[in-house]
Parts: sequence; C-alpha cells; structure tokens
Amino acid sequence: MSRRLRLVLLTAAVAAGLAAAEAPVEEGAPAGPSARYAYFEVAGFLDDALPPVYLFEEEDDTLHALLGRVRRAGRDRTVDGLIVRVGSLAAGWGKVQELRRALEDCRDGGKEVVCVLDGGGTLSYYLATACDRIVLAPAGHLMLLGLRAEVIFAKGLLDKIGVKADFVQAGKFKGAGETLTRNEPSEAFRESLEVVLSDYYDQLLDGMARGRGMERAEAEALLKDGPFTAQQAREAGLVDDVLFCDQLVAQLESRRGGGVTVLRDYGLTRRPEPLAVGSMNLFSMLMGTSPGRARTPRG
Repeated sequence: MSRRLRLVLLTAAVAAGLAAAEAPVEEGAPAGPSARYAYFEVAGFLDDALPPVYLFEEEDDTLHALLGRVRRAGRDRTVDGLIVRVGSLAAGWGKVQELRRALEDCRDGGKEVVCVLDGGGTLSYYLATACDRIVLAPAGHLMLLGLRAEVIFAKGLLDKIGVKADFVQAGKFKGAGETLTRNEPSEAFRESLEVVLSDYYDQLLDGMARGRGMERAEAEALLKDGPFTAQQAREAGLVDDVLFCDQLVAQLESRRGGGVTVLRDYGLTRRPEPLAVGSMNLFSMLMGTSPGRARTPRG
C-alpha cells in the first residue's frame, strides 16, 4: 500500500470517528451498560463456624465469609450497589452491629444499599436501617417491639436432683454463676442486665433516627406503637415501599433507565462434590466426618 493511500484512509477514519462522536443520541436508543447489584441473604444465627458436613445440610456462610463478601462488594468498582435480603435474625447483638457497620461502609463508599425485609423483629429492622432504602414484602409484618432479656435460674431444678452448684463469686457484679445458685436474680445481677439493655436500646434508637432521618423521640414513639403491617410500616415512615424483590429490581431498572443485573452468587463459594458412592462414604457423611473440607470458588 502506498504512503498516499495510507494517508487518505487514516484521514477518512478520523473524520468518521469525529462525526460519530458529535452525532446526537437518538431518543429511544438503547441504554448504557446494565447496572450491577451484589445480592446477599441474611437470616438466622450468623454462625461463626461451619457445622460438620451432613447429608441434608444447606450451604450457609459464616459471619466472617459474609462480611468478606460485603466488604469486597464495597470495594468492587464493577458493582453499583447491594441488595440485602433480611429475614428473621436470631444472632447476637454484636454480630448484627458488625454487619451493620460493613453496610454503612459500603454506603459511605458510594454504593447504593437497598434492603428487602421479609418481615422480622427489632434486630432485623436495626440491621435494615443501615441501608439507603428499605422495602418490606407485602405479606410481611414488622414486629418492632423493643428489647427484652430472659434468664433461666435453675437452682430449684438442681435441688430436686440433689445437685449443688459450687462457685466463688469475686464481686457483686460477677454474677455468672447466679443462674445455678439462686432462684431469682440479685439486685446487682438485675442492675447489670438493665444497664446492658439500656445501652442496646440507645444504640437502636440512634440507628433508627440516623438511618431513617427522624428525631430520636419519634423513633422511640414508633417502638412503642409496634408491631406494624406492611402498609402501616410504610405510612409510619419505617420503610420506603412495599414490594417483592422482583418488583424492586423492576423499579431499579425503571429509575436507572436501563437493565439491572442481580449478582445472586456474588463472592460465594461452595463445598466440593460428595465422595464416591459406597457404604463407608455414606456412613462418614451421616456422621459428619467426611474428609475434604476445602472449598472451591463458585463459577
């Protein structure tokens, strides 16, 4: 190819590129790339460690693994937001606080965090208030009832079977053994329990007020008015909308003017396939002693 011909082709290519760059976008033209939302499900106890592998065991994440996935999504530049589906929680207060902080960090990093509540109680809602938006399933109920503590004192039972608990108590507030040496709490035990509950209650009110943009007094009044149906929760400003998860995705697509990809397996890993068929392998699975606990990346 001659030098002159190469120059002509290069000039034509540059002119075509400039024309394309200056051409207006036609109305109704296809939208840009699909927005990507990492999807997480949070419910139950949020275990610290995986249980032994049994035959009918579900694949659940540990709290550590779940936190790692959430933080990874917060750093991932290809992820535009998070959809967190929250069910009934039976985890401890500390675990929920740690997960809540991770969601707040994602928000602070510029990710949109949306919570889908299937229902649940005070602890589930406390976690949800870390999100930008909260939607509640139409059939869900928000059991917002405040906090309580329950302690079982077993001295009467031990007396009936002839067992006496022997503890040395170092200080009046060191009452861990009282559940086995008394039939009711001492004043110090009751006081310490009330202090812990009061601290949790303050954190709950602060989280609701900050997350929902309301006054602390308003949050406390709502706690006293619970529980709520889905419609009542929306009218009270506790949730932003009443939607199923697929309706939420359609709403996000409409708002963004383009597609939304929900990454349901984001960061998940799965366990290896079961061992080869055999009576001893089946027995090992049932007893939870199967070897090969290594996990491989999914997808």
